[in-house]
Amino acid sequence: MDQINAKEGGLFESGDEDLELAFRYAVDHVNADTNVLPTSRLQAHIERVEKHDSFTASKKGELFPRS
Repeated sequence: MDQINAKEGGLFESGDEDLELAFRYAVDHVNADTNVLPTSRLQAHIERVEKHDSFTASKKGELFPRS
């Protein structure tokens, strides 16, 4: 069976480096355990915005695919 690559999006405010690192760690952790998603591999897609900039956040949020 072919491997499926899935992009998982994370939208983070400046100053949220710890949260971004945790997100990247979680994606890596899932990818490392082949029992979790045996035929899939997650890819972290990160976007950053300035604090309290909801307009830019909403625009960048549109970049993430919806299922």
